[in-house]
Amino acid sequence: MRARLAVLAAGAGLAVVAVIPIFALAGANFGLVDSSAMGALLGILAAVVALGICLGVLTLAGRLATWMGRDVAVVLLTAPASLLLLREFAVGWPDALLPGLLAVVVGGPFAVGCGVALLIRPSRPGLGGTVGQRVFLAVAAVALGVFGAAAGGWWLFDAGRDPFPREALGQPDPREEVRRDPASRGPYRVFSLTYGSGDDFRPEYGENVNLRSSRVDLSRVLPEWRGFRASHREWWWGFGIAQAPLNGRLALPEVESGDRRPIALIVHGNHRMDDFSDAGYDYLTGLLASHGIAAVSVDANFLNGTWSGDFGGREMPARAVLLLEHLSQLREWAQNPRTPVFNRLDFDRVALLGHSRGGEAAAIAAAFNHLDRFPDDAEYEFDFGFGIEAVVAIAQIDRRYSRRIELEDVHFLAVHGSYDTDEPSFHGLRQFHRVRFSAPAEGAASGPAALPYWIKAGVVAHRANHGQFNTTWGMDSGYPGRFWLNREPLLDPADQRQIAAVYISAFLRAALLGEEQLVPLLRDYRAGARHLPDTLYQSQYEDSRTETLLDFGEDLDLLTGTAPGSTLEARGFSRWQEEEVLFRDGSKRGQSAVRLGIGGESNATPPPNPVYELGLAEGRELAPGDELVLQVAWDPTPPDPLPERSWSRPPITMTVQLLFGGGSEGAEVSVASVHSPEPPFQVRFLKSRRLNQERYRWDIEWIPQTVFLEIADLLPPEPPAAPPPLPGLVPSGAPPPAAPPPRLEGVRFRFDGSVPGEVLLERVALRRAAPGSEPD
Repeated sequence: MRARLAVLAAGAGLAVVAVIPIFALAGANFGLVDSSAMGALLGILAAVVALGICLGVLTLAGRLATWMGRDVAVVLLTAPASLLLLREFAVGWPDALLPGLLAVVVGGPFAVGCGVALLIRPSRPGLGGTVGQRVFLAVAAVALGVFGAAAGGWWLFDAGRDPFPREALGQPDPREEVRRDPASRGPYRVFSLTYGSGDDFRPEYGENVNLRSSRVDLSRVLPEWRGFRASHREWWWGFGIAQAPLNGRLALPEVESGDRRPIALIVHGNHRMDDFSDAGYDYLTGLLASHGIAAVSVDANFLNGTWSGDFGGREMPARAVLLLEHLSQLREWAQNPRTPVFNRLDFDRVALLGHSRGGEAAAIAAAFNHLDRFPDDAEYEFDFGFGIEAVVAIAQIDRRYSRRIELEDVHFLAVHGSYDTDEPSFHGLRQFHRVRFSAPAEGAASGPAALPYWIKAGVVAHRANHGQFNTTWGMDSGYPGRFWLNREPLLDPADQRQIAAVYISAFLRAALLGEEQLVPLLRDYRAGARHLPDTLYQSQYEDSRTETLLDFGEDLDLLTGTAPGSTLEARGFSRWQEEEVLFRDGSKRGQSAVRLGIGGESNATPPPNPVYELGLAEGRELAPGDELVLQVAWDPTPPDPLPERSWSRPPITMTVQLLFGGGSEGAEVSVASVHSPEPPFQVRFLKSRRLNQERYRWDIEWIPQTVFLEIADLLPPEPPAAPPPLPGLVPSGAPPPAAPPPRLEGVRFRFDGSVPGEVLLERVALRRAAPGSEPD
């Protein structure tokens, strides 16, 4: 009895000396209320309540343990204890997920176990000692456990919901339209065959292979292939990194020998190595071949992850070199009359495509292609030098490889989904900005069928995920992670692959075959809306005819622009700042912009029309066929209070006016009358809002969209025509000289201050018309 009293006294003393003072300090210093003394009193009150709750819970737990017996209680408490240890020291589940796991996985069985124990254990003194009480408690515990397990199971297997439904902005019709579906089959008959080592355990690369390829030694580009991770892979695959196979699935258009066709190689990203990924792009390779582009899906499964781990991105150079070695093998066969590709492939018109890690690998391969040696190990010599003219990145990762990949004079396309939980940020846009054009606008590309200029484009499809671009991947996570995914908002897999087929076919046919009539789709998704699934899109475009006037990366001065001597001025905005644009997770996108706030409490009496103005010290000559290009994002402020249903987002209120020499001003054109940028897509990747915020940070990501305004619409109004000469009078002399072309000296952006929101202006540029072209 004395020992028990001593323990109670020690516990009470600990509460008074430690717990209550800590709560008091927290209340006084954490800003609960303005008064520190009142905060301390609230902290003491909270401490008393917390101690009381803990005392009651522990007392009840002690009585439960007494009823069940120590052995049963120990067994049942082992489950939550082991789960907590696993979370703390091994798995590292997010904090928001742990309560649900404890309640669903442990709480249900624990409650059922308590109920069963109450029935089978002999009666014990205390509450629940009578038979009726014990039966009641047992039934209640079992019912609670079954309800918890059922509710948890429903939550786990439920597809989720779309908490941010919204309609597209009412967009005007595009100026140009692509009438024929780029994803429809082309005129060429297609032959499908495989090539490989011939001794692979997969029949298509083993006993049933059509062409036997050589093996390559990639040990110098992947020195991390060692230890147990390597030995396990070598046991499973039957080869090591020094005998890497060249396995591929080739779709070949039926052409005569001598009709050399462009080549497109596509490589998958990181997936379970035993769930083969290379067959997942047959829908693309067959489509491209039907339009006359030989296409290969490359097998890089042996570089993928497995239960023994993956290479954490350190294998990226190996993925890139593997692509180039495939091209070397194809080039060797194209010179051999005994192969079906003899004299049928054009190695001056090559495209590299990649999905996920494959997207970065394609960009790395394009950079390695012109090098003499591997930059990480000079002992590994390169001998490639192919005519790589196009790179396509599907749901691309970026910066897994330690080196920054800059590409020059190459066509580039990035495709991404807003519900990509594997790569939740549009990293392809970062590579988009690292593609530069040095060639002149005309004659930039090589080859008789090439475009006369370089292009780069990007598109984000709302509700597309990471895996459904590949027919074998599907969801972005396997089990059990798939249970947490919010699957309800996702596009149908066939629709998502239709988006990829439309964009990739249009892009490669334009870049490699010179089908310039498909470029309008790459400039503006509305040009191909009839061929695309009904969802929202954000598109970006630039080409080598574009001259930048303003991109905000030159210095820290808000009053100076990119062009030498240019000036900037803002009037009437609630917010005006230049910043490095961030991705969803807070990482930098590699591009700067100006953020302009319209309305808001920071400016109590804003002018009705805030204005942002660019002045050019060195004017620019304009032609009617030129275009003003804007890279801009728009996010309107929701009404307060926010209605229960999705609110109708207004289009951007920006108008554009050009300023010319002599103080003349052009016509003022509304951006929304041409193409209003879609507001940022608001997404919830995971069914748990708290877990989603913990893992992905922000619900939106600012993606600028490209808007084209025709200079002909922005010119000053023409002066009235001169009256005709009077009858009988003969005009004398030569006709009056034509007016010189207008000289651009500034751009003015005006906004309606009554529609609050934020604008992110990333770029202002001029796109020059082709020589001899006239506006429609």
